[in-house]
Amino acid sequence: MSFDNSRRNDIQRLMTMLAVVVTLVVTLGGGTGVALAADGGPSDRAEQRAHTVEFQLLSTNDFHGRLNPQLVAGSPAGGAAWLSAYLQRAKATNPKNTLIMDGGDMVGATPLESQYFEDRPTIDVANAIGYDNVTFGNHEFDSGKDRLAEQVEWARYAYWSANVIDVTTGLPYLHPAPYEIFKLNGVKVGVINLTTESTPTIVNPTGIEGLSFESTVDTANMAVAELKARNVETIVLVGHLGTDRCLPTPAPGCDGNTLITNPDNVAQNEAAKLARQVDDEVDVIVAGHTHQGVNTIIDGKRVVEAYSYGTAYSDVDLTVSRATGDVVASTANIVTTWHFNRDGTPAITPDPVVQGIVDRANAAVAPIKNEVVGQTNVDLTRTQVPARTASSPGGESNLGDVITDAMNRRADELEGGAVNFAFTNSGGIRADILAGEITRGEVIEAFPFQNTLATVTLTGAQVRQVLEQGASGAHGMIQVSGLRFSYNPSLPVGSRVTSLTVAATGQPLDLAATYRVVTNDFMYNGGDEYVTFKQGTNPVIYSAELLSDTLVAYFRAASPITQQIEGRITSP
Repeated sequence: MSFDNSRRNDIQRLMTMLAVVVTLVVTLGGGTGVALAADGGPSDRAEQRAHTVEFQLLSTNDFHGRLNPQLVAGSPAGGAAWLSAYLQRAKATNPKNTLIMDGGDMVGATPLESQYFEDRPTIDVANAIGYDNVTFGNHEFDSGKDRLAEQVEWARYAYWSANVIDVTTGLPYLHPAPYEIFKLNGVKVGVINLTTESTPTIVNPTGIEGLSFESTVDTANMAVAELKARNVETIVLVGHLGTDRCLPTPAPGCDGNTLITNPDNVAQNEAAKLARQVDDEVDVIVAGHTHQGVNTIIDGKRVVEAYSYGTAYSDVDLTVSRATGDVVASTANIVTTWHFNRDGTPAITPDPVVQGIVDRANAAVAPIKNEVVGQTNVDLTRTQVPARTASSPGGESNLGDVITDAMNRRADELEGGAVNFAFTNSGGIRADILAGEITRGEVIEAFPFQNTLATVTLTGAQVRQVLEQGASGAHGMIQVSGLRFSYNPSLPVGSRVTSLTVAATGQPLDLAATYRVVTNDFMYNGGDEYVTFKQGTNPVIYSAELLSDTLVAYFRAASPITQQIEGRITSP
């Protein structure tokens, strides 16, 4: 078996605050951990045990409906039945004082076996595992707040977020208070769920009408004050909040208390910023959104994130004073849910009840998922040329070329050949399609959102504005068909496009002329801050034309696919 040694050890290099004693623990399952406690002799520890309670917090994040096993460095990990078995085994070490939580994006951007049933199988799995509390991630809103309300009804756990506010009531959406209180062995544990403030810019605005996404810091501090008024001293934040990208493998100047990235970059630093600004009564922050493995201390608060897709979980053990309710010590591990030990023997037996839920979902969608719809002679990937870096928003991908060509072709059919250009967002492309037969399941995994085609007439100047937004780097590089453009990332945002030509003619785009363009309804409605489309004229939303169906039709007509990078997007 080949194992991801860098992932097994990535948190072992964590640097710690000088005032604490740190113990690194490596688990058989591939986790690494950090222990924080005051030093003391055997008699001190015995006295402590008599006056404390041990509380265990198990958490996942960014599951995205991955019911089936995944590969981590070529070795199987995750899958709902294996994840359940790992969590149940961990819970059995402290069954009465364990909470299981999730940091959001449990659903949304899901494979067909979950998506086809409106993510009911994923909710059923979470119920069977016995989750206690799950926060909303941005992807919980992919199909809109009404669909989410149905999913909340299916859940047998607290499913909510304190800073997602129903503007008609002023209360958290579908929840009566900005906190939950769990009582474990006489100790109150307060939990505050949070969702990234960036959500309104990265989901379809039509799906969150009537909701506001308030400050995570202000909301948390308000909720902490209310919990303290109720004599709750053990407080956990469960947030779909990005962690500083320097945290998993700290380098000099990157010790968990120093940000090396832009502190205002919400996607990268929201959890780290929260840890620094929230009330010090907070003991633990369960993070998510950035799909990283994180286990560190920031401003005295433990911060954990357990990768994604159920391939790992975090195990935080807290020692709480019975007298005061304060946390007096903690340890934590990030445990990978490997299927096999290093010697090749099974690491754990998958949960048969959960596997039954997965098997039924798989069987129901198999005829659809396994349908062969085309052939590609090359890997169709999200890899961009030029590459996306800290200083450059990226460029063209051959899978981006294929989907925009497919959109252009279908829109032409719908509108009698009138469509000139096609645009889609890189963030909507979620997986690669490797060379060989193409199945419908692969298409849906690459394009899991229920986005549809939308056409609108723009001026050449407005087309340029759309490309400027793509070149801004705010949400990744836009993908295009029918156009070629160059940009310079060193120029100011809004003035980066340096050349722009029509692919069919090789002539410069006429900024005064009008053009018929096709995009997806997410972008048309302002998603990823593409506000220009709504300023166009004669819009048509083709609500029955899913992007995934558009691509399936293209593969059937144009296979075998040989798409290469064409130079549609260039940069010096």
